[in-house]
Amino acid sequence: MTDLPFLIGTGIALSGLIIAYSTYKKSFPEKPKEEVEREDDMTVLLVYFRSTQRLGKDVRDAIDNYATSKGLLDAEMIPGISYRIYLQTMTDSHKHCLSDELYNKIASETYTKPQIKMLKDDLEIQFNALSEVKNHFLILNANL
Repeated sequence: MTDLPFLIGTGIALSGLIIAYSTYKKSFPEKPKEEVEREDDMTVLLVYFRSTQRLGKDVRDAIDNYATSKGLLDAEMIPGISYRIYLQTMTDSHKHCLSDELYNKIASETYTKPQIKMLKDDLEIQFNALSEVKNHFLILNANL
């Protein structure tokens, strides 16, 4: 659990990167003419998005199950942050960074290959961090 604050911070930071990139994209909508996306690149990006979206929900459920079953919702998960506050933060982050609305927006846009790679890489990092947190809480839930 010593790496948990780092993993949580990484997940939140990656969510911030996705929001920042989306804001940047809105501010500078003109696309370079070279290296426009290929359909299969976009498909891979959307699969990564959906996978990370589902995993985020699974992680929230695993943390909620653990905290609820142990009566720890108001206890500190990490210094200064209770399980309840952390779960609410994850829910809010999901609404901004992994929502169906954002998925549809990404699916309807045209991106260059480097943009797709950057988004996919960010999602992959977030997916890996969420996987570690989920596994940690699945082990804790199994030991109940």
